Amino acid sequence: MRSGRWTRVAVGSLGAALAVATVLQAVGLVTGAGPSTATSTATSTATSADGYPQRIGFARPAPPLPDRPGALAGTFYDNDFGNRRALALGPRGQLWALPPGVPSLSPDGRWLLTASSTVPGEPLELHDLVTGTRKVFPDLGTSTDRAELRRGAYQLVPRAARWSGDARSVLVLVAQRPRLGQEHAAVLDLGTGAVTRVPDGTPAGFDAAGRAVTVRVARAGRPGEAWTATATDVVTGAVQRRVLRPRGPWAGAADPRPRAGVSPDGATVALVEAGLGETPDATVRRFSLEGGHELDPRAVADFDHCEPSWSGEDPVVPTRSNTAHSVLLDTDGPRSLVAVHHRMQSFCLVLVVHALAAGPHESFLGTRDALWTWYWRELLLALTVGATALALATLLLLRRRRRRSGAGSGGGAAPVAG
Repeated sequence: MRSGRWTRVAVGSLGAALAVATVLQAVGLVTGAGPSTATSTATSTATSADGYPQRIGFARPAPPLPDRPGALAGTFYDNDFGNRRALALGPRGQLWALPPGVPSLSPDGRWLLTASSTVPGEPLELHDLVTGTRKVFPDLGTSTDRAELRRGAYQLVPRAARWSGDARSVLVLVAQRPRLGQEHAAVLDLGTGAVTRVPDGTPAGFDAAGRAVTVRVARAGRPGEAWTATATDVVTGAVQRRVLRPRGPWAGAADPRPRAGVSPDGATVALVEAGLGETPDATVRRFSLEGGHELDPRAVADFDHCEPSWSGEDPVVPTRSNTAHSVLLDTDGPRSLVAVHHRMQSFCLVLVVHALAAGPHESFLGTRDALWTWYWRELLLALTVGATALALATLLLLRRRRRRSGAGSGGGAAPVAG
């Protein structure tokens, strides 16, 4: 009797395990839990990024970016054992390969600035990701080869551009011939190709009035130097300087051009103060562009030394531990928004403003990045196969026992005749 009860328990447990594994497999298929991959012929008419993926799967090599993929959610890099490949990220986790260089997406994800892979000198190229049209700026070279740079008047410093809200202009760092070693901030009009120099400093973005904002930061040991944000009207040339009032001295590494960004509403400027090995190793210092006072700072670990983005009034900072992350720094503390497959050797994950505003395309396992989360399908398949095999083995064993039990009960002594 006891043996039969334990047998029923074992069979029931195996059946339950098999049912759970089957249900989870079905849920994964229904919810599209696996990160999607792109094809080289993919097209889309989306003019603005409608979100970002919570999970980015493994794709190497990624197919080339098609002419009309639609608005993108962001960009990042795959080190690929030293080959350093720039990748474009679709709203639902699609991955495409980009030309070498420092790609930069407009706030809505529709426009891509990158080096031209087809024109000598690798000049800057503007790609409309909806219509597929491209525009080359021959005076802005991105190559580091001096012979190639003779083709244009400017060399673009390899650092992400800061876009205006209407995506008609970008604030960049350039070096002008013949002094290619001297960098200065300039605004590139994407319609006319005109390059207008603005007061030097860290390129931060554009304020609410559409003026280009650069920032100069006093370093530790230079107490007499003021922190200033300079807003320049590119049309009239009018300049307005706002003294920034930090709560304390700059305590991080002496970066002459710290990473900076202006919020989408043009009201706040953020400067990333990279630390000197402490934890957390970076502090995002935010200032009001109206009054110049410092707002509450936001700390983050594992800063990846790439340009910050924004989710509303909260900065989103690229970080890297084992893989790349985009970390939202809100009042509740740092929170990772994306998990990247551990095999991608990823870094510098930057999401566009419109994708962050639209929110995540949620995945089955969210932003969990433990090793098992990338192989849960394989693990469930193994569990399903194992449970099925064990259930079959148990049933065969029970069948044999019943046969033996039946044979034993039928082989007793014959009754004695009276």
